[in-house]
Amino acid sequence: MDSHSAIRRKATLRAQVRAARLALSDAARAARDDAVDAQAALLAEGLGPGYVVSSHIPTRLEPGTDRMLAAFAEGGARVLVPVVVGADAPLAWRQWPGDGPGLPPETLGEAALVLVPALAVDRLGTRLGQGGGHYDRSLAYADPGARLVAVVDDDEVVDELPREPHDRPLGWALTPTGTRRLGGAP
Repeated sequence: MDSHSAIRRKATLRAQVRAARLALSDAARAARDDAVDAQAALLAEGLGPGYVVSSHIPTRLEPGTDRMLAAFAEGGARVLVPVVVGADAPLAWRQWPGDGPGLPPETLGEAALVLVPALAVDRLGTRLGQGGGHYDRSLAYADPGARLVAVVDDDEVVDELPREPHDRPLGWALTPTGTRRLGGAP
């Protein structure tokens, strides 16, 4: 698939997933979020003090809530959340909770667990993001041994997504029904 075809296909897929997420009833969304938060809490149980976790703060349309971040923090982990600093820049970070000072993009390298927002992920670990490229640029700073985890709904783990040269494969998907190993990186 050439680059232009991949870009068009990704745009179509983004629109489809966004529409499906918007169509969820409040009850279905709450049940999904509770289940994702519970799965994140299971991940948090095995971590311990001093562990560094990077996570987005889920929006209304993204699976999970800030309760998943709280589960990591309550377990003693240092939680980093992204800060958008420019249209074509990698993400900066700050410690959660709080409004502390911005930390440079390289701070992501401290995280052993990186929860990444996604609209979909395929079985090989290709992630479909929102299209801004912030995470694509930022994952270059992740430790090569870090566990990279897409946070998606169960039906958003698909067989195949268009992959471009800048896409970094993820090794795991966190869904309402569990954490699944993908064919990507650690």
